[in-house]
Amino acid sequence: VLKLQCQSCKHYSQHPIKRCKHFEIGGDKKGKGTSLF
Repeated sequence: VLKLQCQSCKHYSQHPIKRCKHFEIGGDKKGKGTSLF
């Protein structure tokens, strides 16, 4: 389980890590998938 913390509201969210080629943390490394956790 990947524990992520939101930068704005300090909310913790848990995401189970599935088999994927790449996953972004925070979405600030690439401009494509800007999904903030």
